[in-house]
Amino acid sequence: MRQVYTLCSAVIVMWSTVIHYTVAVCECGRSRSYLDGSDRRVVNGQESRPHEYPWMALIVRYDSRRVHQPICGGSVINNYYILTAGHCVLSHVKVQDLGVVLGVHDSLLLDYGKARIYTIAKIIIHPLYGEGFVGSFLYIENDVALFRLHKEIIFDYYVRPLCLPKQDKDFYHWSAIVTGWGQKARVGPSARYLKEAIVKVLSYRECIASAAGVAYEKVSSQTLCAADVGIDSCKGDSGGPLMVKVPGHFMIQIGIVSFGVGCAIPGYPGVYSKVSKHVDWIHRMTTNAKYCKKPAYRHEHRSNVSRRNVLNDCDNVH
Repeated sequence: MRQVYTLCSAVIVMWSTVIHYTVAVCECGRSRSYLDGSDRRVVNGQESRPHEYPWMALIVRYDSRRVHQPICGGSVINNYYILTAGHCVLSHVKVQDLGVVLGVHDSLLLDYGKARIYTIAKIIIHPLYGEGFVGSFLYIENDVALFRLHKEIIFDYYVRPLCLPKQDKDFYHWSAIVTGWGQKARVGPSARYLKEAIVKVLSYRECIASAAGVAYEKVSSQTLCAADVGIDSCKGDSGGPLMVKVPGHFMIQIGIVSFGVGCAIPGYPGVYSKVSKHVDWIHRMTTNAKYCKKPAYRHEHRSNVSRRNVLNDCDNVH
């Protein structure tokens, strides 16, 4: 059985509002908006609020001068492991040439503010990973990888894990959020600041009815498609999470940015590795790590007070 952290409590007091609930550093899927009691909406393709998604990981490659170059995204899933896409690391097989940055919003300032840089102890690529073509369309099978970090991740307000789904759970027709530092278009620079966008999760029939359906059908059992008009993940977003918000106000990762045809081209939805098809494998590979508990719904009591903001420091409990 996987170990689960003990929860710790805090009270956050905001302007004209008191929100009483357990701020569980060892709960997964809690966004910044939940923790500070604010209401916000995602504006498609726009910069996210700093630290809104505290599980976001920026994977970087170092050149011979140790200058970093962002290559992919990923997500914190427990106190030692990062979940990402297998194709992100196949061409970068030397562990010492890669790094993981957590608590980062600005991809150009990795040594600034709350950002933490981690070295990687081990890379685990799904054993059935594979690439192929159907006609001119590229597809990727079992596009999943894990990074085991050298140092334990200490959770706080700025770095927290994302929840994983149940095995084989489907989320067809849900609105989902995709985040990353990728390009805004097929040609152009990567984003400096973390971006967020809303896409719709398509059903199997909608996926294979699209223009590249023949390629999607090849990997349909392990992937899901998501898109919206003019909205898509793009190059550089690979490995990042596709997430849904569930009742109880926490987020679950349902996909990993994998492949697609261009970026936001009508009729060509983005393709994501389906996390619920791989979650058993993920747990088997990470038995030496500690997972945080999924939150339970909590009633919020509100009353008028003067402006204060209190967030207790909570340490990991082993």
